[in-house]
Amino acid sequence: MNHLGHEPRRSPAGLALVGEGTCRMAALLPLPGLLRELGQDPDRLIGEAGLDLALFQDAENTIPFGAMGRLIVHCAEVTQYPHLGLELGRRSGLETLGLLGKLAAAAPDLGSALRAIILYSHLHDRGAVPLLWERGDQARMGYVIHWPDVLGTHQIYDGVLAILFNILKTLGGPDWQATQVALHPAPNRDLALYRAFFRCPLRMGAQRAAVSFPGTYLTRPLAEADAAAYVRILREIEAMEALRGIGFRKRV
Repeated sequence: MNHLGHEPRRSPAGLALVGEGTCRMAALLPLPGLLRELGQDPDRLIGEAGLDLALFQDAENTIPFGAMGRLIVHCAEVTQYPHLGLELGRRSGLETLGLLGKLAAAAPDLGSALRAIILYSHLHDRGAVPLLWERGDQARMGYVIHWPDVLGTHQIYDGVLAILFNILKTLGGPDWQATQVALHPAPNRDLALYRAFFRCPLRMGAQRAAVSFPGTYLTRPLAEADAAAYVRILREIEAMEALRGIGFRKRV
């Protein structure tokens, strides 16, 4: 069988240099364990989707967006668990972003952290983009898939929303709370599962999947803000960008 996904070209520090239309494996690492919990053999299901279980041994391996979508759809169908994306995403958080997550944690405030994630999202994912909107007293952190012909986008969106929610809880502090979660259209949703996890009003069939929260949190200092670490990680990113050959973008 011709397995998709691969060990990517890496930086001197061993970090993935993510190619166009691919993403790091980090968010998918909990999948084999989840499949076992659902009574399935992960080696068999992952192999049936044209992938190798060995990919799940390293967060810095990469997977094409199309292959990721087919994998999640196949696993959801075989397990008869339509909320696989949500269940997978809720098991991950800031650590999923690797070096980018460390940069965000060291940022001076939540707004700076989220803008850094957006600016350098290509270090983790080159099939979609995160977005930050501010309107009135509300802020929204969302995610838009731009890579064409991806199956199971609602599963991917559900998973990403859960990860974003966990990231915002970690960075925003113990009193951070979402005001709304906008869900991308999907069939057969059990809203009780979503309400139990997000614990806020849900907006169904939204054009953009996003987590909304009070905009005042954007200027709050982060508990682990570290100016020296922030600069050091930015220098690591600069080195990665130079190796990729696309140049270093100025930080916000």
